[in-house]
Amino acid sequence: MNLGERIYLLRSRKGFSQGELADSLNVSRQAVSKWENNSAVPDLERIVKMSEIFGISIDELIKGETPEGSSREALKSEPPQVLRNPPMPARKIAGLMLFGMAFITSLVLFAIGGFQGLLFGIPFLVFGLISFFCEKYTLLKCLWALYLMLTLFLRMAMGISVSRLRYIFSSDAFITEKTIIALCMAAFIVFLIFFTVKKLKEEPVKNLSSAKKKLIIITAALICVSALYICFSAVFVPRIVDKLSSEGAHYIVYNIVYYMGLLEELFAVSSLTAVLSLALRIRKKTNNQ
Repeated sequence: MNLGERIYLLRSRKGFSQGELADSLNVSRQAVSKWENNSAVPDLERIVKMSEIFGISIDELIKGETPEGSSREALKSEPPQVLRNPPMPARKIAGLMLFGMAFITSLVLFAIGGFQGLLFGIPFLVFGLISFFCEKYTLLKCLWALYLMLTLFLRMAMGISVSRLRYIFSSDAFITEKTIIALCMAAFIVFLIFFTVKKLKEEPVKNLSSAKKKLIIITAALICVSALYICFSAVFVPRIVDKLSSEGAHYIVYNIVYYMGLLEELFAVSSLTAVLSLALRIRKKTNNQ
């Protein structure tokens, strides 16, 4: 029995799928498939990790031998098994279903409303691409794609942004439909940041000093970009507008500021998420040393 067959047999005994074993070893599912088909050999680090996962020695995993020979006899007693191609993962099936929904939605709405109807098939197409091609953090990536599409739609089509919430605290403000949507979007952003940090904080930090430098750079970029946008929109824009007499020029300036706000919001949310997850990973690495 060769190494690939032993890996397949031990994985099957543990009840692991190729994807689950791959996640435990921080490799792709294709890598595990190549090992089991003897088209590639795992490196020493992965072999040590697999021996811990399967609860056997390295010699037993590589050679099928132990000092007592009991595990070897157990492996020999197993009937020969034919390696079969694994079934299509559920995420790929979901991706194909989303492709079909994108096609049907676009076709039906195109027939009803023309070319604008094609836009409603884009979300299904994006989620389908992510589900079909992304092996790791599929749901997380779909949520970030949803956040990006919602932010673009609400900003460009309805003029709604999370920054609209500041009007709640003005003296003559009252709750409107747009404010409620902005509140829901803010709640979704908080959930997205929390969910992302919870998922990414378990990722191992390979180089502690490099991770700390990256944390400092991202934090500094977040502070600088936010401060520059606030200064530009609150200080410089009013002065620029006062010097412009044309209404068309005013419109152009305010549109520039509006879309700069969109980019600043996207950058702030993604950077804040990266800072929080990286800080927790560094803290975990430091505590384990």
